[in-house]
Amino acid sequence: MLWTWTARTGNSPAPPPPGVRSPPLPCTALDLANFTLILTTGLIVDARLDVRKLEDTITVLVKRKFPRAGARIALRNGVYEFQVPEEFGGDMPAVRFTAEHHVEAYRSDASRPQLPMDMPGLSTSSPTISKVPDLDEYFRSPGPTTIKDWIECKSPLLHIHVCVFEDLTFIGVTSPHAGFDVGTGILLDAWTRLINGADLDEIAGMNWDSEPFKRFAPVHSPLAVPKLVPRGLFDLPLFSQIRWVTQKLWNEFWDPEDVHVFVRVPKAFLADWKCQIMDQLKREGSTEWVGSSDILLAWWYKETLGHRANNETPMHIFIVANVRNKPIFSNLSDSESIKQYICNAVSFIPVPPFPTSTFNSESVGQLALRLRRAINAYNANPAGI
Repeated sequence: MLWTWTARTGNSPAPPPPGVRSPPLPCTALDLANFTLILTTGLIVDARLDVRKLEDTITVLVKRKFPRAGARIALRNGVYEFQVPEEFGGDMPAVRFTAEHHVEAYRSDASRPQLPMDMPGLSTSSPTISKVPDLDEYFRSPGPTTIKDWIECKSPLLHIHVCVFEDLTFIGVTSPHAGFDVGTGILLDAWTRLINGADLDEIAGMNWDSEPFKRFAPVHSPLAVPKLVPRGLFDLPLFSQIRWVTQKLWNEFWDPEDVHVFVRVPKAFLADWKCQIMDQLKREGSTEWVGSSDILLAWWYKETLGHRANNETPMHIFIVANVRNKPIFSNLSDSESIKQYICNAVSFIPVPPFPTSTFNSESVGQLALRLRRAINAYNANPAGI
């Protein structure tokens, strides 16, 4: 449940600061869902890239195509909002860009963390699971790390950190989750095209005001919700809820450590599984199909939960879905809806619950088909979305 509040004092509401486009854009309920999270997407390129070219291209891309990426997140009159500068430059950079230069090769120092692509066994066609290399210092530089920091230092939403060596380049793309979610791919695709010489005018951008998302505003939303659908914990009676929460806290007390691992699943592995599953469906006379992403999820669930052979606990799976390319915006065509980048625009596809023991009793193909059927049903119901 999201709660929003507006500060009420005896003073008049504070106006937006000078130099900001008016009106500022309030964060929607979707933006606030994971408000405190700070996300970094890390890229490793096997080449020494031109740092100046990287900075120039991302700067012009934000100025011309994605101005909200250069917004400042602010708390004004008790409401979180995005404040987009009227002009970028000088004290109002479009992007916070930092860089480190090294004259030697990264691999020349054996004390540095091993790169994922250099780990043993990665040339095989089977998945591998290994310890996550600590590469944070190459993807991030000192700067804001919390929402409070972003507000106080008035930093652009987007922070790019580049670390170059003779043999490779690290690129870290950091932003508060309030700015965007899976839309990061839209920005990276546009940036890659511009770096590779595409005409800027041919690259799709976004409107700075994000009109399609006004219906998701946190207050006074015209979107009516006729009935809440209870799921998971909310299906339980009060005593069971208390027991569930107590058990969760107890488990976290005795096992507080999150262990991060690096999981590599080769495309050839998924392609082989897909061929087997599709051949089986054809033999059965079925016209259904599964995608590589369905197979990836099904395989992972079996790997991590397949040992629970006799567990009848209902399993609720929710698959993240990007709604930018869904026909749900009445004032936009399908092609235009995907231009929205600095906006949280995800929903969750509910898979009909089933016993946890199913991960052991069903094959990867059967599980993948469960997931695909739920996704197809979701996509076929734009009104429900």
